[in-house]
Amino acid sequence: PGVQTSSIDIALSVGGHITGTIISELNAEPLSDIRSMVYRHDPADGSWDYVNLDYSDASGHYDIGDLPGGNYRVRFYDDAGNYLDEYYDDAADLDSATDIAVTAGEIVSDIDALLTPANHIAGNVTDQATGDPLESILIYIYRYDDQSDSWSTHKYRFTDAQGQYDIGSLPSGLYRVMFW
Repeated sequence: PGVQTSSIDIALSVGGHITGTIISELNAEPLSDIRSMVYRHDPADGSWDYVNLDYSDASGHYDIGDLPGGNYRVRFYDDAGNYLDEYYDDAADLDSATDIAVTAGEIVSDIDALLTPANHIAGNVTDQATGDPLESILIYIYRYDDQSDSWSTHKYRFTDAQGQYDIGSLPSGLYRVMFW
């Protein structure tokens, strides 16, 4: 107490930015509240590490800043499940996404996305004896994978207080539903 420590200095550099606009493939309207997430490759373990994110505004614009220089990849994700996930540039996964070179202090613009409307599986869960809605029932969605000739868990959700569930962000395909 009462001792001042000095010379704890740091020189900060200005980060780079990735910006763009997200629109609907259905009607070419801008999409708000779409999450844009930036990842950077870690050569030590081969993984993609999350770095930063931004949500699109009413005009569909996003701006992800505070990025040191390097190569990044962007994922576009709709929390509401009304649009399919996508990676820049029209890629289905992070490994096949396009690298975006960022220089500290510079803005990389026009990293845009055209999102495809998603399918939903929705319904109600009730007590068979009373007809009352059941809350907190776990719904698993399994998707058939042609490549592996098997079923795998694709998404899951819990029912709400009214026994309702709505699972979106589903691409076209064959699904099975389990209630637990």
